[in-house]
Amino acid sequence: MDQPRISKGLSLSKARSVGKQIKSSLPWVAVEAVVNVIYGAAMVGVIGWLIPPSEFGAASAALAAIYLVETFSKAGIQDALIRERSIHTEVTDVGHTTSVGLSIIGMIVSIAIAFPLSRVMDDNRIASFILVSSFILPLNALVAAPLGIFMRKMRAAQVMRRQVTSKIVSLIVIVVGGLYGFGAWAIIVSSVTVPAVAVVNIWLLMPRFPKFRWNYRISKRLIFFGFAVSGELACWSLMSRAFALLFGYFHGLHELGALQFAFRLVDEVANLVRLVVSRLGLSAFAALHRVGGDIAVSFEKGTRLINVASAPTFAGLALLAPFMVPILFGHRWNEAIPYIQIFSISWMVAMPRILVSPALRAIGKQYLQLSYAAVSAFVALAATVTIGQISPFLAGVAFASRQLVSVPWGVLTMRRLLGLSTSRQVLALLPALTATALMALVIEAALYIIPNGHLAVKMISTVFIGAITYVVSIVLIDRKSVKMARSILKRN
Repeated sequence: MDQPRISKGLSLSKARSVGKQIKSSLPWVAVEAVVNVIYGAAMVGVIGWLIPPSEFGAASAALAAIYLVETFSKAGIQDALIRERSIHTEVTDVGHTTSVGLSIIGMIVSIAIAFPLSRVMDDNRIASFILVSSFILPLNALVAAPLGIFMRKMRAAQVMRRQVTSKIVSLIVIVVGGLYGFGAWAIIVSSVTVPAVAVVNIWLLMPRFPKFRWNYRISKRLIFFGFAVSGELACWSLMSRAFALLFGYFHGLHELGALQFAFRLVDEVANLVRLVVSRLGLSAFAALHRVGGDIAVSFEKGTRLINVASAPTFAGLALLAPFMVPILFGHRWNEAIPYIQIFSISWMVAMPRILVSPALRAIGKQYLQLSYAAVSAFVALAATVTIGQISPFLAGVAFASRQLVSVPWGVLTMRRLLGLSTSRQVLALLPALTATALMALVIEAALYIIPNGHLAVKMISTVFIGAITYVVSIVLIDRKSVKMARSILKRN
């Protein structure tokens, strides 16, 4: 691993400084993650109440095209700036120029596909929707470099306040547009509002605005790193969309609706952790790499804490889905229950590996992650084609089978690149998994003992009993994680 040469004493001092930055940033990032989940739930509710399904479908088709183009046009420049060894003004200016230039190319591509897609979808409005929503690309590009600087410095409080403001304004726009009957246009304008408000908010924070400046060598270096990031994201995006198309083809649109509902529900829960990782993961590991800190220790600690939070959450979601779904969403969504359970278990397995990607990017091995993403997507889709046709349930299992690649690959990669032995990685997860198993046994017993008189009361009681069991178990068997959590709370 290519480590900078820094004296041991200076390295330890700077590594401690990075640790303090991480601890002070965590609460702000956690707040942003919670707000994002609330925002997502509110948007779903508003769309359900105020936007007709046909209008939602038309807007979704246009935005899907835009975001697919953006996956490639943004080229991971923001991540490249975070990872840069030195980020003087020339680097930020070139990064800004490159990001905006690529976004304009993406905007041209979006405009070029607008009318053909409109004809394919047999809705002339889609072309207009794409033309307007294509402004999302340059607007996001304008804040890519500034956000990269803030995230590199782990200034989470400033980023959180500005991002939350843009979400609130966006929600107001879609509510007003929906109430006045603008339908799909309310969604399109609301989507453009998010980056537009973010541009104003983020740029107001900047002590110096990035200038348009070009340097071929710097731009090439940023793009070389960034395209691996974009390629990885493209693999995940194409995998999920291809799976949805295959599933719908094999089992019909009604069953696809149940699966997509489950996917959206579990994904919103997973976003609580994913946003924290996206905001701090690369920034923290890259900072440690620059000062010669021990990435392996931070990876182990971060994985341990993530598993402590995620294992009981997804296990509880899988166990309580049969009660939660009819209570919260009605019996018409009961068909989604098996998929919720499959995706919850899948995420419980995947979460301990979520720091692998930012760790690889920080040490300049991002193309390994791209290779893994491509192989994982191939395994998931191949399994779907071969056994997914048999039944909807097996199709869901086939999609989750990609974790059979992620777990051993992640463990072996971290052992080879960071020197983390397999036993050390496994032992870091065992306390939380043991506590989760105890919680699951208690929940099953409670579901058997508590009468079925009122399902809501039964579910709330079971959640409370399960939570108490897990907290007590963790305190008793995982003192190391408790100590780390207390350290973070004391710092803030």
